[in-house]
Amino acid sequence: MLINILRLFAAEMVLFGHSIRYLDLFPRLNPPYMGAIENFSVIILFVISGFLIFYSLDKKKDMTFKSFFLNRFSRIYSALIPCLILIVLLDFINLKYFNYQLKYQNAFNFKTLLGNIFMLQDLPIRTINGVTLKIFNFNLLNFNNLTSFGSARPLWTVAIEWYIYLFYGYFYLIMIKKKKLNISNWVIFFLVSIVPLSNVITGRGNGLLLYWLAGGTVFYLIKNISGKFNVQVFIFLGLLSFCFAFLDTLPIADYYDTKFVLLFSLSFFLFLVAFKDNESKLVIKTNKILKKFTKYSYTLYLIHYSIIDLLVQILKAENKYIVLVICIITSNIVALIMYGFGEKYSGIINIKLNKIFLIDKT
Repeated sequence: MLINILRLFAAEMVLFGHSIRYLDLFPRLNPPYMGAIENFSVIILFVISGFLIFYSLDKKKDMTFKSFFLNRFSRIYSALIPCLILIVLLDFINLKYFNYQLKYQNAFNFKTLLGNIFMLQDLPIRTINGVTLKIFNFNLLNFNNLTSFGSARPLWTVAIEWYIYLFYGYFYLIMIKKKKLNISNWVIFFLVSIVPLSNVITGRGNGLLLYWLAGGTVFYLIKNISGKFNVQVFIFLGLLSFCFAFLDTLPIADYYDTKFVLLFSLSFFLFLVAFKDNESKLVIKTNKILKKFTKYSYTLYLIHYSIIDLLVQILKAENKYIVLVICIITSNIVALIMYGFGEKYSGIINIKLNKIFLIDKT
């Protein structure tokens, strides 16, 4: 239940954070007074993602890297492709009829769209070419930096998470589990490692791989902990850890700070311990309700910025608070509709891809 609560909170807060920043509302909820809400949401999503991937790989003992790849491919692209089509439409309307921002126009082209489909947006190209030039004496990527497509500013995190999936999946399922490694295994592992490892302590997001691994570490701690615990004590400790995290980041107004993420991960762990064995009817029923509101969270994350951008141009209302409410409601409604065209079918797509590529699940 806690994970679904956090997913719902993160999805709606990234929408709220981008909306108030765009509309210049509630300035004290943004730097320099405190960290950007949308950045806090990204941290939550990466910590949860790490937790769930570690859980999934631990649970499915017979999973191969191919099946893992197809599972992640289905999950990501079932939502990404329909959402990119919608973003093209929204940005085209904005460009043709409204005041489409100049900073997005340079990213509204076929080259950038294709680059986003192949997860080439916002890559650390200098770092990648520097490494391959030093080791192999050639530049691996011979193109200029590509950014997120059009007004879809959040797409930079999608590429990072995609490469983290490949990196950890290959590391866990091939490099650790395979008894005898060959040269091709090492070359592939090196290639899938470059982007995530550049994000350990630097890169956009300031260490997102580290934060993702923090979520995975929480899973293994939860898995190996046993015994009965005082729920009230762990809830109190969890709240205390979160308060320390929040207070520590106030002077720097940056939720990407490593100390904040580690303290938040500790808080996440303590709350999970508190609710670990709580399977009451109320909890089960609440969890079912939460799943209905979190099922389209990934779609909402992908399209909300483009919707905000267009609505602000269309409405041009003097009362920005009304625009804020309209942006939040409209983004959720459109995301729920788009869910029915893409994200909803991720499981079906995964099954069909497994059949096509003859992956044996027995």
